[in-house]
Amino acid sequence: MKGGLHRTESGGFECFFEYQKPNTMSFIEVIVTIGSVLLLLVTLPFSLFWCFKVVQEYERAVIFRLGRLRKAELEDQEYFLSYHVWTVIARWI
Repeated sequence: MKGGLHRTESGGFECFFEYQKPNTMSFIEVIVTIGSVLLLLVTLPFSLFWCFKVVQEYERAVIFRLGRLRKAELEDQEYFLSYHVWTVIARWI
């Protein structure tokens, strides 16, 4: 690592550090990368499973996304793709 201090054109000072990152990944970076990919592959099927909501035949669902009523989704559909963070499903019998 190389660093220094030099004067700018406006009369102030500017600090700088030069750091050259190695071209290869360290052992910890490899372990963390492999672990995160494995975690994604293991949890993705379960996450997708919980995103789909099934509405029974006698129910009608009205879907609100971010406070707005989605007219295209007012029809009698059986399956809905639900994003839990910004979707509210109201059901009526």
